[in-house]
Amino acid sequence: MAYAAVVTPTEGTILTVAREAMEGVRERVSADDERDLVAILKTMVFAARASLRRTPELLPVLKQAGVVDSAARGWSTCSKACTSSCRQDVSRAGRRGHDPGAGLAAALEPSDDEGTAMTSSSAFTAII
Repeated sequence: MAYAAVVTPTEGTILTVAREAMEGVRERVSADDERDLVAILKTMVFAARASLRRTPELLPVLKQAGVVDSAARGWSTCSKACTSSCRQDVSRAGRRGHDPGAGLAAALEPSDDEGTAMTSSSAFTAII
């Protein structure tokens, strides 16, 4: 879907990193029938980082400059931050009720000061 939204999709950019991260998640869920959200998010981060390291090999201008794609780096960093936050929220919420399912449900509920965070998160998820 993201590729179709770009006039000239180019490998070695955020498109590649997001696609390969989701492919990693898809493989993990299919192979292991994984249902643990934190494990799935960790898989996404690992695959995104691996893909990010390869961006200079896919896009010569990045290799010449000795850098990685900045948008891909931002996406990878945001993914890591989301994973870390979710892991902490699930852990805290799970301790409250000692029920991992309840912990996950509580972690996904926005707090009073988050108001629009879920909307932003949903928009971010829709992009990938």
